[in-house]
Amino acid sequence: MIKQYKLFSILIVLLIPFYGLANQIACEIQKKEFTLINWNAWEMGQKNNYPFLQVREQLLSYKPDIVALQEVKRCGSGFYNLLRPNIDFDIQKMWCAENKAYPGRGEGSAGSYGIGLASKFKTLSDKIIREIHGRTVLGAKYLINDKPVWIWSAHTAFVTSPTDTTRLSDFETIAELINHHVSDSAPVILAGDFNADRDNPWGNNDPERGEMQVFFDQGFIDLWREKYPNIDNKPGHTYYDKSRIDYILVRDLPLDWHVKELKVLDNIWCDIKMDNQGKAIGCATNAQVDHSPILIRIATEK
Repeated sequence: MIKQYKLFSILIVLLIPFYGLANQIACEIQKKEFTLINWNAWEMGQKNNYPFLQVREQLLSYKPDIVALQEVKRCGSGFYNLLRPNIDFDIQKMWCAENKAYPGRGEGSAGSYGIGLASKFKTLSDKIIREIHGRTVLGAKYLINDKPVWIWSAHTAFVTSPTDTTRLSDFETIAELINHHVSDSAPVILAGDFNADRDNPWGNNDPERGEMQVFFDQGFIDLWREKYPNIDNKPGHTYYDKSRIDYILVRDLPLDWHVKELKVLDNIWCDIKMDNQGKAIGCATNAQVDHSPILIRIATEK
């Protein structure tokens, strides 16, 4: 009897890891939707007093499965300080790329910016990185509910920087990079801060903002304007509550997937009542609130 009990105990110990793995796989299979948040994190990691704890609490309160970040100034003291490896996300599913190639001169240019990308889904590729005039593109392929999906996070230069003359080629480079790595008809989600307001191409004395058409010519869909065609009713402003320059674009999503929820989240800086240097702000009187995140929740079944 004692021997049988010991044998049973040994079997239980041996089977527990397999049960956990099987349970994890089952949970992934049964997951009917996933949530992605895209956000320009306002020079994250450049200052030591960046309010990481408060920002993390706000971001994770939405329970994102994928987080795409722009304006990551540092990886170690920025991205991996905001989203904690092996606590918030598996470190094997977290990618970050700093960019120090562009010195940054002129109004509207703050030098080089990197990219961060974190996911709770299994990765099927190494990260793909490309520096483009001080901004960065980062992509990877993930297995989302048994479907391989490419997720890209991108950032293009501000319109008043010295890179104005290269902006159109920057958009073309991003499209070419994606097409080079993504096979025909593979699902793609492209999220980022493109500093281009397609709803107001001539606003604020800015030059023509037709660069977004490069993506549309490659089959990408602007999900916000697809879901909310009336600009007046749903402007979707993401920057200083005056322009829509942050996007979630998709191409060739599975036919049984559909957008369950798409919204611009409350401005994180207003919520935590701090700026990116930890200084107190009041949104009623202080307009220095930078970008608001975009959240999309995609159902993977009809």
